[in-house]
Amino acid sequence: MKLNQDDVERIVKRVVDYGLSTGFVARQFGITRRRVQQLVKHYRETGEVPVLRRPERKPYAKHPENLRDEVLWAKAKLKCSATGTAARTRGKV
Repeated sequence: MKLNQDDVERIVKRVVDYGLSTGFVARQFGITRRRVQQLVKHYRETGEVPVLRRPERKPYAKHPENLRDEVLWAKAKLKCSATGTAARTRGKV
């Protein structure tokens, strides 16, 4: 089950304030016992209810801006296909 911020606050409150077991609370919300323990630990260490991050895709690795120019230069100099250019210039471009 996906948690929202209200669920996180309720989970922490039930374990910390009411003394319910982490296993019982985990079954109520349909999540793992370990996740409940993680949320409660964060609350006890910082005193703040954990804030969920928005799920998003990780960004792609950044390539040098002149990479395209270097590839085209190597292809023109070596006068072969893309595979041949890659094989001959591995680590050199």
